[in-house]
Formats: sequence, structure tokens, C-alpha cells
Amino acid sequence: MRLVLMRHAETALNAANKFQSRLDPPLDERGRRAALAATLELPAQAWGAVYASPMVRSCHTAQIVGQSQRHPTTLTELIERDLGVLDGLDKAGYARLDPEGMNRLLGDANYAPAGGETRTAVRWRLASAIVQIHREHNATSKPVLAVTHGGVLRELLASAPSVSNDLIGTCGAVSVHVALSGGRDLSLRLENIGSTVADCHRTWTSTGTETILPRPEMTLVPGTVADQPKGLLP
Repeated sequence: MRLVLMRHAETALNAANKFQSRLDPPLDERGRRAALAATLELPAQAWGAVYASPMVRSCHTAQIVGQSQRHPTTLTELIERDLGVLDGLDKAGYARLDPEGMNRLLGDANYAPAGGETRTAVRWRLASAIVQIHREHNATSKPVLAVTHGGVLRELLASAPSVSNDLIGTCGAVSVHVALSGGRDLSLRLENIGSTVADCHRTWTSTGTETILPRPEMTLVPGTVADQPKGLLP
């Protein structure tokens, strides 16, 4: 299955370089223009299906980039990492006040800020979302679009040791070839990392960066919060 994972367009909190995770601002004007511009190079009826995180910024981006598919399917598993007490804080200011905390936030997969969640939990959720999308659309000939968040995409890149896990910019995307084997693993091949959604839609090759995510042993229902999946930890 061909999957394009896209980061939502810009919000005012993105522009101000603040943590927003579970805060739910709409797209700002520049974000709306960028999402519209992203559709200009896409063919008509580009997507086999369109998914989004339930956050307003992701849903609005998916409604724009999804073209005629104005009602994306929401998957809670695509939601941004919960940063708890950090929401709304200036990122640069926090890094100056608590450099150790910032380093742990980005570097320690099992660290959670107060009231927040770990990177490991985000990686579980991402794997769960991909399994659900694959189950529904493995036979779809067109690529599937899923609009998510920077922290979620960071975990996708972090699962591939040879790839930089720098934050993908707003409206940036990644092409993902998805395969489920008979074993416990979810096999992904990443291409066009950080490219435009149009480049990700049209460029698919037999090369790319291979990575593995644990295959959750669970059935997901769109729009619901999943329990912790069972299986091999990332």
C-alpha cells in the first residue's frame, strides 16, 4: 500500500514557535494558503482515501488537500504527542530555562513531561494507525493520504536509524510503502522525506529507507482511543 503521511499546515502557535500538542488552534491565513498551494500540483481525484488526526489543524488541512474528499476519516492514533504542562510555552524559552528537560523531551524515548506521554507511546499509536489504514485500503490503487503532526512524523523517522529525525516542516510529507508480513513486524519503506505532498504523490520507486515498527495485535475503530497494543516494544 502507498501511504502519504503529511504534517498539517501552519497555525499561529507554529508561527510563534510554541508547543501546541493538544491545544487545538485553527490554521492561520498563511497555513490555509500553503494547504491550498499544495493541491495545485495534484491530479484530480488524487487519493484512494483521506485520514486525519482529530485536531482542527489536521482536519482542515486534510479537507483542503483531500480535494473532493471533504470529510476525512479521523483516527485518534494520529494525534500529536501530548506534551502536558509544556503546551503553550515558547520552545526557545523552555530550552534556555531547562536544557536538560528539552534534551530528554527530544532524546529519551521513555521520558514524559508532567501530564504528557512518551515518544514510545507515540510510536505505538503510529503503528496502530498504519495497520488500520493498511487493513482498509491494501487493495487501493491510489495513494492514501493521512494528515498528522510533527511529533508523530518525528517518531516515524526515528524508527529508521539512517534517517535524520529533524522536525518536518508544516505541509511537509513522507511517502511510505507499507507491507504487513505474517510475523510481528510492520515493514515500511520511506521516500521523499520532507517533500511536498505532490512530490510524494507522484514519485514512487523501488528504493528508499527501510524501517520496522512493531505490529500491534489489535483492531482499531476510526475516531476512538486505542488501548496500549500488545507486542514487541519499539
